[in-house]
Amino acid sequence: MEERIIEESQRRAYEDGLESALNFIGKSAFLYEDLMVFAQVEKVYRSVEAYCEQNALLQSAIVIRLLRGLYDRAVRERMPYDAAYIEVDLDKIMEKQEAESSKSESLKVDSEGSREGGSEKMDEYQSFYSYRFGHTLSLCRMLIDLQVPISLDEEDILLASTMCYDMLKVIPMENMGEKLFTRYQLDMRIYDIIKLISRQWNAKEVDKEVLYQQIQKDKLALLIVLTSRGDLVQQLYGMTIWKAREYVHDTRVYFLPMCHYAKQHYGDIFMVVNILMEKIRCLIEVTDILTSRYQQREMALMNEMLSLQEENARFRGMITKLEGEYMI
Repeated sequence: MEERIIEESQRRAYEDGLESALNFIGKSAFLYEDLMVFAQVEKVYRSVEAYCEQNALLQSAIVIRLLRGLYDRAVRERMPYDAAYIEVDLDKIMEKQEAESSKSESLKVDSEGSREGGSEKMDEYQSFYSYRFGHTLSLCRMLIDLQVPISLDEEDILLASTMCYDMLKVIPMENMGEKLFTRYQLDMRIYDIIKLISRQWNAKEVDKEVLYQQIQKDKLALLIVLTSRGDLVQQLYGMTIWKAREYVHDTRVYFLPMCHYAKQHYGDIFMVVNILMEKIRCLIEVTDILTSRYQQREMALMNEMLSLQEENARFRGMITKLEGEYMI
């Protein structure tokens, strides 16, 4: 892809827009504790942030700063990250941020007093949210490295949507974070994409085919779910065998057909989709080999167990017979 040239007027509009947005949002939303979530992902964060700056991607530049603030807040507020998610109340978060901002321009964590419950518990939260933050940034980095041949405006929406989508899986907000867009005046195209692709989280099997057909008709939404799936398939080796089978099944039934659809209907991103498709295909083929070996071992153990059960029944029969013969 040819190097993009940012006109002076575009650069000025970006700088003015970013300054206006950050002033509107307020400094309290961007108070970070660098010792927590940020430190472990700083390198990739800086690279994505620099890319947004270099290409004057306004929406992405705003969202990546909000992302950092919300993940950092999640650690300090110890937001739950198990199956029992609690929706984040953005208004309450803002109230706390504004109260803290009035006391100090920067937040500092006292290593003794602020980490209630001990450093071990804080490390647990820090580790989880650092991982999730890093995962979000790695998806953006993957899309950047793929050099998707789309307009700057489309790429801005693509990266910002990817950040918001992945974050809202971990830090849920009411109505898919609608307030995040209305309060911070983000482009509602981002919200429309997130609202569409987030439906797959709780989709029933009977609804999935229709849902993925809708997703594939939106080029940017399609790129996000395929990139996310490509990254997720890499993690199959850390899943239980049953979960891995489920993901491989869904990938074959829904995601590979979406790749074929994209190659037929979006000629401009043919090569990008082909790279993602081959990556996904190779990884699930390797997973098939591993699960096949597991199934063979599982079958062998089942046969061994049945054999032992038969042997056990035979011995019980012998004991019963002996008890009958020697009964007084």
